[in-house]
Amino acid sequence: MKEIDSFLKFRLPNEPIFVEDIVRSFPNHSRQWIDDTLKNLVQKNRIKRFSTGVYYIPVKYKNGESTLNIKMVIERKYIKNRNDVIGFYSGDSLLMKIGLINRNSEMITVVTNREKSKGRKVVIGDKTIYLKKPPTEITGNNCSALRFLEAVRIMDFMHSDRFDLEAFMNFVKNSSVRISDINKYCMFFPDEVSKKILSGEIIKILVEKEIGSLSIGKTRASNCAVLL
Repeated sequence: MKEIDSFLKFRLPNEPIFVEDIVRSFPNHSRQWIDDTLKNLVQKNRIKRFSTGVYYIPVKYKNGESTLNIKMVIERKYIKNRNDVIGFYSGDSLLMKIGLINRNSEMITVVTNREKSKGRKVVIGDKTIYLKKPPTEITGNNCSALRFLEAVRIMDFMHSDRFDLEAFMNFVKNSSVRISDINKYCMFFPDEVSKKILSGEIIKILVEKEIGSLSIGKTRASNCAVLL
């Protein structure tokens, strides 16, 4: 119990505590010991069980106790756990961020390193999450490129109206992804993704962005030369 108490001292209230993190922190203890300890802490009202494998330290109010923000739980568990980027939204969640749909579906889709299957459903709180393994390991360096290529993959250009196409092209314009990133990671996606990029406006926008960046860079270099 004392070991878990020490572990909890470094946890803030209303932040998700994942069983797998506890297991990694106590390799010399059995899973049964960890489960029994957590059950004991729940009974003593030291922590709350949010859903399978997820606990938290509640904040007490006059009219009750706090609960967890489910979006935080999903993002900490499958997208970014502190400093480690391990996933990104896909499906309707990604399309909504781009501006192609106005509301999320009941099921949230996440591509994450924590999943090893082609796809399966899990339930966290009252939300159903569809988890998919990534085409290659997601890191902080390649997440933007992989998310960009995933957006191209799920975008239905053939049946999109001009408003949807305009929204997607704005997404391309505002993206930080470079052509070199696409060349590096496109091999992990179906051939149709490359065809979508090369046969439409996407490649034109990307080229124009990079030419514009080069022009700005040359102008800045000239200005520096004058100042010197």
